[in-house]
Amino acid sequence: MKKLLLVEDEKIIRDNIKEYFELNDFVVKSAVNGIEALAILENFKPDVIISDLMMPEMDGIEFLEKLRENKATNLIPFLMLNARVENVDQRKSMNLGADDYITKPFDFEDLFNAVQSQLKKKSNVKQHIVEESLSSLQHWRNVANHEIFTPINVLQNILNVIKINTPIDIEMENIFNMSLRRLKKTLNNLMIISGVHELKNNLVHYSSKNLQKFIEDTINDNIKYTDKNIKINKNINMPDEFFCREYSMIVLSELIENAIKFSDDNSEVNISIELSNSRFILIITNKCSNLPADLNLIKPFYQHNRSHNEQQGLGLGLYLVNTLVNKYNDKFGVEINNNEVKCTWITQSSH
Repeated sequence: MKKLLLVEDEKIIRDNIKEYFELNDFVVKSAVNGIEALAILENFKPDVIISDLMMPEMDGIEFLEKLRENKATNLIPFLMLNARVENVDQRKSMNLGADDYITKPFDFEDLFNAVQSQLKKKSNVKQHIVEESLSSLQHWRNVANHEIFTPINVLQNILNVIKINTPIDIEMENIFNMSLRRLKKTLNNLMIISGVHELKNNLVHYSSKNLQKFIEDTINDNIKYTDKNIKINKNINMPDEFFCREYSMIVLSELIENAIKFSDDNSEVNISIELSNSRFILIITNKCSNLPADLNLIKPFYQHNRSHNEQQGLGLGLYLVNTLVNKYNDKFGVEINNNEVKCTWITQSSH
């Protein structure tokens, strides 16, 4: 149902307009002047506003000025009512941003049609903005992967060419490759969060061997960024070939990275993966004595106690995981018992 805010000091006119619009499936809130209307707007967001011009304490002109100064109300369609026909009143109202000017006395059907016209105009504008935004986003999606990742791939190829003729320190090569992987991962996560990279709910083929290598690379990339002594225990019980959702490796990577990043020194991270009843089940446990006070604080670019944990990255990890599992109705939970953290993620899979 559409919502209308009616501002009119004459009770008979106010009651009649209110009744007419309620009979036409509008939710109507009414006020006797601009001051009362502004108070109503603190808890009520109307789709359209009808206001009289001549009112005590705060008239329609001053009320309209207040609306247009506020970002929360400056785009609400506004229809001004007035018993006078002076052009100066109409011109002042329209200059302030009134969308229509109705002269009293008026026919209720004409007023209703004027409101419907403004609502339709607003809907058309919103639809146009959405279509233009989607068109721009689709264009960006078409070029983003090439424009963003091609320079990174070129750097990788340059290193490979240099290696043919010039010996390269293995440690330096590993650092270079690891840095490129982290850069790709960061850019990819930003593209997912922004909607540029749209992940599909598809089942993708994986092999147990590739899964093992992916986990090893993820562990190695993150261990190198910490001075803590952390032992990694893995229990991977997967078939040689299996299918899992396209985004699974992103969630897996983020949860492993989080466990290593927030684990206490001289502690263990346990990673368990299995396929059961067409479900991919990941359980990661670690010990963390420096937990945030509010575990529900999951938002982009938030990093708990960054300086203490010497964190890398942008703080997108858990927010990205939460976004993906909610979008595709996975099961994800975090349990804490005496600083022991247990993350469980369950998603669709098959083999």
